[in-house]
Amino acid sequence: MFILAVFGALLAVLAIILWGVDRLKPSVAVEPYATQDRYNPFAEQFYVQNHSLYAVRNVTPLCKVRDVNVAPAHMKNFSIMDMAEIRKDLAPEAKSTVTCHVDALFSNPLSGYRELQIAIVVKYEVPLGIAWCDAANFGGKPVSDGTFIWTYQGAADCQ
Repeated sequence: MFILAVFGALLAVLAIILWGVDRLKPSVAVEPYATQDRYNPFAEQFYVQNHSLYAVRNVTPLCKVRDVNVAPAHMKNFSIMDMAEIRKDLAPEAKSTVTCHVDALFSNPLSGYRELQIAIVVKYEVPLGIAWCDAANFGGKPVSDGTFIWTYQGAADCQ
């Protein structure tokens, strides 16, 4: 048993030396992917990709509305999620999508969008059931033809 423990420890040290500690840390990225309606900024799909060397489990994405200004509403600091976007597993390099359907909260279609500030938050578990989270801020800016462009604005707080 002792020999097995020593062998396992040596393999772990070798893995850290060869791959580096950073490669062993979980890494889930979020980026704009595709829009289903170029005139509705909340029809944008963002992809969630697992760049870790291992599968992550219980992937739960949500959209945190930081500041959304649309005539006549001004909304701040709340989160929404679509239960259908939860994934049991996300294999290494696998992708999934997440949306931020703020417009689905209203019975009438929204219009008159101004600048938008959201964060896509992804909570998940790494091996051994350890909870982890990655999040990214995005800004939506209107373009002259009435469409919107989402741009990455840095890492977000997972709280």
